Amino acid sequence: MRSEICLIRHGITEGNYRKLYYGGVDIPLIEEGYKQLKAQRAEGIYPAYENVQYYTSGMIRTEQTLETIFGEVPHVVIDDLREINFGAFEMKHFDELKEMPEYWAFVKDETGQTAPEGGESMASFKQRILSGFEDLKVRHFQQVLKLRNQEKMAASVAVIHGGPICTIMDSIWPDRFENFYYWTIEPGHGYRLLLEDGGIKDYEAF
Repeated sequence: MRSEICLIRHGITEGNYRKLYYGGVDIPLIEEGYKQLKAQRAEGIYPAYENVQYYTSGMIRTEQTLETIFGEVPHVVIDDLREINFGAFEMKHFDELKEMPEYWAFVKDETGQTAPEGGESMASFKQRILSGFEDLKVRHFQQVLKLRNQEKMAASVAVIHGGPICTIMDSIWPDRFENFYYWTIEPGHGYRLLLEDGGIKDYEAF
């Protein structure tokens, strides 16, 4: 039976606009973010599902994005799908970090084990995200089973973050790109994952 999981990156924040390292800081959308989401909603880029369960990471920017696109809909919060916490690097620009040896130790660590002070390593971040995605898939397939006898398509929409979306997509198609950052999607955009017979078969970007 066919179903879909839709991953949407939240709208523009101050961190996006100023090109800052941020993830753990719970900042809201800026006005440009709301305007962009409303324009894209008017363009019809977001899929409209009849039988859908909504999810967010619980961070304010995902809550605001969900409401702007879909209205005040009931939804489930999956904390494990929050963005990476950059600890001491939070809300700082590259120019503020480039002279710090601990910054280069973090970005050049191919093992993924190095963490910023007070933050997460890439390895622990990815492990957390994949755990959260497993939670989402379990909930999604429970919905699929409920609708199977009615021959209706189940859908799940998760409004989350750029880093988690890259991690999820890279885990499904690890050989598609050289680096998981190639999966980066612009704010307010995302991927539709197309599922059939319990497996993820393909995707569409929007």
